[in-house]
This record gives sequence, C-alpha cells and structure tokens, in this order.
Amino acid sequence: MGRLQQREREFYLGWDFLTSLGTVLRLLYPRLDYAALLTLTSIVCAGGYEVATYNTGTIIGKFYNALLSKDEHYFWNLFWKATLIYMGQSLLLATTSFSTWLLYLAIRRNLVTALHQMYYRRNAYYILNSVDNAGIDNPYVVRILQSRDISILLSKNGFIKGSIFFRDQRITQDAERMCSTLAKSIFPYILISPGVIAWYTYRTWATSVLLSIFLAFCVSIVQVIQPISSKEPSTYAENISEAFVMLF
Repeated sequence: MGRLQQREREFYLGWDFLTSLGTVLRLLYPRLDYAALLTLTSIVCAGGYEVATYNTGTIIGKFYNALLSKDEHYFWNLFWKATLIYMGQSLLLATTSFSTWLLYLAIRRNLVTALHQMYYRRNAYYILNSVDNAGIDNPYVVRILQSRDISILLSKNGFIKGSIFFRDQRITQDAERMCSTLAKSIFPYILISPGVIAWYTYRTWATSVLLSIFLAFCVSIVQVIQPISSKEPSTYAENISEAFVMLF
C-alpha cells in the first residue's frame, strides 16, 4: 500500500464548486436522452405550479371584492375558477413529484455508467483502494472493523484520521444522495428561478420603487449564501464520518 493522497482540504461554496459542478453536469447529461427530456418536463411542471400558486394568492382579493359588492354571479364564477385552479395546482404538484423522481433515476443511471467507465481506467481502482494504508483490502482495517474498535483511528474531535475506508460504498452513497438532491430539490426550481424572480420583481416595481427591490435582493443573497458557505466544511466532515458510523 502506498501513501499517495495529500492532506484533505476544507470545501466551501465558491469558484471551485462551480467548475466541479460543470464537470458533474457533463456526466449527468452526456447526450440528449431521457434525462434531458425529463428535466424539461420537470421545469414545465414546476413553472406551471408557480403560475397556479400565484393565481391562488391573487384570487382571494377578488373574492373579497365580490362579497363586498354582493355580486352573486361574479362570486360563483370566481368559485368555479378557484376550484379549477386548485385542481390544476394539485395535478401539477403530483406531476412535478413524479417527473423529478423519474429524472433522479435517469441522471443516476448516467452517473453510475460514467463512474463504472472511469473506475477501471488508469488504475483508478487501485489508487482509490490502496492509498493512505486505509484501503478496503487492507487486512489491518478488516481486523479493526471485525473487533468493532475504531477508537485508535479517531482524532480528538471524533473524526477519522487519514482517508476514507470502503470507498466503493461511499461512492455509491454519495452518488445516490447527490442525484436525489439535484433532481428533486434543485434542478426544477433553480432553473425556473430567473423567471420567478423577474416576474415578482416586476410586480413589486409596479407598486414600489426600484431601489427597494435592489436592496431587498442584496439582503436576501447575503442571508442565503453565508449560511450555506459556512455549513459546507461541517457537512463535508459529517459525510466522511458517516462512512464509518454506518458500518456499526
């Protein structure tokens, strides 16, 4: 066994993250296939759900106007319109959930296929499983795991010294978690966010001043990015520790 890895660095949300994301996207979308089609379907469904949500919020004020004016005909028209909007919103929510689940399966298939192709290329298997004297074939590691005593491998803060054991399992777990998060929680909503931001910015500008929009946007950006950036190192350390806790 050799010692090839350098000391692990901390990870933050920055330029390296964006460039790495571009590399991952090329693995998730190697060509025009079901993944691209399901991504487009998820975007359309998520966008339709946002439109239905907007109309659900604005129609309440129209109900108040109908009640105050005692216009029964207008009230019932609004009632049936609101019913159809609610039914459409429920259908769009279900369709979005279903399409994002199919998207998760499609991009995970593409990622796993790419990982399999790279795993046995240029001695990648040997490097992943033989560095830092902590590979999955290391008899020393096997004896420790069989005795269920990994205290000698723990640092003072409770994390594991050196590199990751059982890299095969970690690759599988991380691939599943990343694909699930991207497909179900990020892709459909971050891709429609420019349109949503532009629309609500326009609606706010119609009733307010442009400076207030800019200030509110800057404040929200700081509030969102700062917690994410500060949380990344602890999340990375937690993911490494899970590789060992899950074995016991």
